[in-house]
Amino acid sequence: MPSFDEQLEAVRGTLHVVNASDDFERRHNSLLYYWNCAEPLFYSAKIIWKARGPSSVATMLIGMSMELLLKGIHVAFDKTPQKTHDLHKLCSAVGISVNENDDIILQALSENIYWASRYPVPNNADRLFRATQLFDKQRRSSGKLANRDIAERALSRENCERLWNVIAEHHHKAREARLESVELRR
Repeated sequence: MPSFDEQLEAVRGTLHVVNASDDFERRHNSLLYYWNCAEPLFYSAKIIWKARGPSSVATMLIGMSMELLLKGIHVAFDKTPQKTHDLHKLCSAVGISVNENDDIILQALSENIYWASRYPVPNNADRLFRATQLFDKQRRSSGKLANRDIAERALSRENCERLWNVIAEHHHKAREARLESVELRR
């Protein structure tokens, strides 16, 4: 799989044309539209965290925001955005590499997008088993309860915002490298 920088260089300076008179194409194919949808989700998550609201809702929103940014990068690289909420797969497809701790965070955020923040249980037992195994990677198996969570793997505000900023920076680089033009065609 080519790296992010290799994929970026392949499209650098090329023009990305969006037909603004076709609502579907404008929404599906505009790099700026993906950003404009992702940013409010990110700020909503920050508001929830600041108000000490439910962190599960904040992590769902920030995960959805990252998904939109990654799918926007797919568009910038002339790739059809994958029909998945799997942030690990979306990062891999555009060549964004992360360390093991951040990969666990991305996988946990994906579970929050799929079901953990929206439904009491996933749609099948296998999915719950896989998610439980993943969530266990975010915790120590022994020791004091107060030290149970592994800070570098937790779905904390700090970790989520840091990771969001990494992905947002990649999205900005893709938008800067790939100029976008809007046309009105029938």
